[in-house]
Amino acid sequence: MFQLRIRFTNLASSVRKAIVLVLFLLSNYNSLSQDVNNNLRVYNVTQFTVSKISDATLASSRYSMAYTYDDPKSLGINMNFGYFVLPHHIGIGVSLGINTNFNPNFNLFPLGFELRYLVFNQPSTPYLFCQMRSLVKIGEDFYGGRERGFGLGYKVKLAHATFLTFDLKYNYKTIKNGEGMYASNLSIKGLDFSLGMIF
Repeated sequence: MFQLRIRFTNLASSVRKAIVLVLFLLSNYNSLSQDVNNNLRVYNVTQFTVSKISDATLASSRYSMAYTYDDPKSLGINMNFGYFVLPHHIGIGVSLGINTNFNPNFNLFPLGFELRYLVFNQPSTPYLFCQMRSLVKIGEDFYGGRERGFGLGYKVKLAHATFLTFDLKYNYKTIKNGEGMYASNLSIKGLDFSLGMIF
């Protein structure tokens, strides 16, 4: 019960910090006018993600046993709120989302940081990015974990202040399952395909 209270307190604290930061960015979004290329100051990218998982393996922490899942899948909605610390090129932000995984079945709340680099200061431009996020458990199965990923994408201008993004990211997740002699670790590797919109 004590450990459960600690986890709940940490989760509540992380969510509270994320909400405060998101509200701060949104409250300043209109006052910080973007340039026509949307490569200046505050940015907000909302994405729908489908994962092509190449490997999902559950390995015991105590015994030499491992189980590989067949045909694992993952869907998610992710939001990236950031600020261009180097105008027109380098942005640093907060990345959060909700991911649903199938076989094994569980839900996670990713929360962490991202670094984004725009190749050109143009309305349409390729970009590179990397993310490091904690995976907060939602539901009964599995515990939290970590997620690391890097990839590339392309931003396309649709209208005066509306842009589409297309991402391809290599993703590696490690997720804890159980405790003590029953502890095991789930590792998931794959590619994320994302379609997003910048407002």
